[in-house]
Amino acid sequence: TQFFANLTELILTIRERKYEIFSSLSQICYNIQKLIIRIDYPIYSFCGFGTTQEISCEFYCLASLIRSQHNLIHFELFDIPEWVNYKILESLKESQHNSLKILIFNNARINYNSNILSYIRYLQNLQELRFNRCVCNRNVFFNNKKNKNDIFDEENNYEKGLWLPNLKYLQVDYIDEKGEEFNELSLIISSILIRCSPLIINISRDWCKETVVLLWRQPFHILYTCNNINSSVFSRFTSSKQCHCSNEKRQYQATNLLMTYLLIKHDKTFVEKGIVKTKSKRITFDYFEFLFVMDLHELYCAIKDWNQWNHSNSKFSNDNYTPLTFESIMKYFIMNTPKLKILSFDTKFIFYEINNKNPCSFLINVDRYDRNDFNDDFNHFSYLDSYILKLLIKESKNPEITQFFANLTELVLTIRERKYEIFSSFSQICYNIQKLIVRINYHPRYTFCGATEVEISCESYYLASLIRSQHNLVHFELFDIPEMGSINEILKSLKESQHNSLKTLILNNARINYNGTILSYMKYLQNLQELRFNKCICNGNIYFNNKKNKNDIFDDRKNYEEGLWLPNLKYLQVDYIDENGEKLNELSLFISSILIRCSPLINSNI
Repeated sequence: TQFFANLTELILTIRERKYEIFSSLSQICYNIQKLIIRIDYPIYSFCGFGTTQEISCEFYCLASLIRSQHNLIHFELFDIPEWVNYKILESLKESQHNSLKILIFNNARINYNSNILSYIRYLQNLQELRFNRCVCNRNVFFNNKKNKNDIFDEENNYEKGLWLPNLKYLQVDYIDEKGEEFNELSLIISSILIRCSPLIINISRDWCKETVVLLWRQPFHILYTCNNINSSVFSRFTSSKQCHCSNEKRQYQATNLLMTYLLIKHDKTFVEKGIVKTKSKRITFDYFEFLFVMDLHELYCAIKDWNQWNHSNSKFSNDNYTPLTFESIMKYFIMNTPKLKILSFDTKFIFYEINNKNPCSFLINVDRYDRNDFNDDFNHFSYLDSYILKLLIKESKNPEITQFFANLTELVLTIRERKYEIFSSFSQICYNIQKLIVRINYHPRYTFCGATEVEISCESYYLASLIRSQHNLVHFELFDIPEMGSINEILKSLKESQHNSLKTLILNNARINYNGTILSYMKYLQNLQELRFNKCICNGNIYFNNKKNKNDIFDDRKNYEEGLWLPNLKYLQVDYIDENGEKLNELSLFISSILIRCSPLINSNI
């Protein structure tokens, strides 16, 4: 018996009869502080066992075990029928009311909660209380609600005498018999227990405000983030695999989200069109004050969801339906969002990848924009991203709303469109960008429309101008830039204006045939901590000719390591490929060896 006498924790969650072991342990174990038990054995229902009498015997012996303990602190119960709950709670009330600090019900059947509350009031030292996926019959609940029974009985004040002075953690999670969330019941029980504990003090105005800020910082990003798929963004982007979001639910949520914003200002434009009713109440919070992150592709998708939802529902009513247009909504947001920090137009989901998110497949499927997004079968689609980009350029030139852009600290523009106009506009109104992620590469259709080397050089020039206008650029990432002198222009602007601030430089799919020039700019970026050449492209013939003729970095007469020292470099990635996508490991190794020798990484175990 000494083996059992010293037990302080006991876990018995097997689906077998346990009344004998409970009975035995109650006579030899007195120091159990943590007890985790399951009372459920459905397999015996086919064998004539598991009857009410046997379960009664089991909980009687368990109650005896509880009463025999000197200092039970943690008690956790799994899968227990309702009528057993009360008997167990009675034993806790009688013997452990001074010691019990943690009480957890898992999958317990609780149709009548008033009885539970009547026992819990005696557990004055309770610090943690959890109802985890407890089961309540919906019919019983709604009958109680209709007939004012159980917790709905107004004659019995279930909060009277109920005060848990030490409660620090509460979880109330009810489901119905089908396993579906029972949010209404969970909210009622939790509200009673919160009001009857110090937790009510912690629910302050500041806490509410912090929650609002968190939820409304990037609401469209939250709306179109799907956690039902764990595969990477890009594998889903190129495959037919879909997330499990409900189209109807998503459209309804997008409609509610946009309507919330529309009710904040009651803009005359939307009132006149009948989209916002004149008698509609204004929203308490100005959620525009909390909007810090906005992606134009997500905003467009929300408008598309709004129109599809309202168009579908208008079929069953006589109301006239006026679709939202992206132009009107974008202008509305730009006019009323004073504190935007992050702006992105990112149809390739690079921004999602950076933030480790999973975009809803609806975002991926929407790859074209029309001017009056109402019915895809009858409206004219503009090509790809140019429609939204033109609207953005138009608004950026409006002197009345430059404040919307002035506070930007992050800008992501990875669309394959001509962007020199937007770069030019932003360079005159944005000075505080710390993180800049851009792509300089046009859609293949522009090759038939005169998108020449001159235009790409022009875009690089205005991007360089945007870089120079920033006061403190910390992170710069570039995608798909042809060499043609363009990348040199951009690196030159970093050298001249951001050499003290830049900490992260990432070149993705950049065409770099001559690396000597690149290294000559790197030596000026003394505060660089992260440097990546990710799938940068070098022409194989040029590379081997340079090697054969000792040109570029193979020129022994030029010491490219001279004056090159990156004292703060902590992360280096060098990954070159040729024009066919084949690895150029020799070149990658050669460049990385130079950079490693010219940084503290030489002392690392690489």
